[in-house]
Amino acid sequence: MKNILITTLVLLLGFQVEAQENRRERIKSLKVAYLTEKLELTPEEAAEFWPAYNEYENLVFDLKASLGQTLREISRKDPEKVSEKEAIETQKRVVALRKEIAQTEISFREYSPELLGAKKALYLDIYEERFKRELLKKLQDRRQGQKR
Repeated sequence: MKNILITTLVLLLGFQVEAQENRRERIKSLKVAYLTEKLELTPEEAAEFWPAYNEYENLVFDLKASLGQTLREISRKDPEKVSEKEAIETQKRVVALRKEIAQTEISFREYSPELLGAKKALYLDIYEERFKRELLKKLQDRRQGQKR
């Protein structure tokens, strides 16, 4: 009985992870299409830009995942049982990860004009924010539709 329960849990977690990965890939595809259209990327620009952008996004994603994991680990502990030393170590790790995220973003933003030109690099920031807002609005609309 215990083996059936464990197997079921593993399968459910596997499906959930796969669903999250599929969702992430769908969003990524939508973002690629959106940015390519809005920035009016030529095939040459796209061929040079997307590998660099994907590498940048994957690195930031991994760093943010590490940051989230670090914060989740410490949040599971009773604050009364966290030593001052452990708090200092965790705080240092959090700050280091936040610095690395910021530095990665800055480095890519400094490099993007070489890939796209200054105007398209500037509008990349604007269109990324618009994409996020539109995506969040669609998610909110979908959730409100489910509540009715």
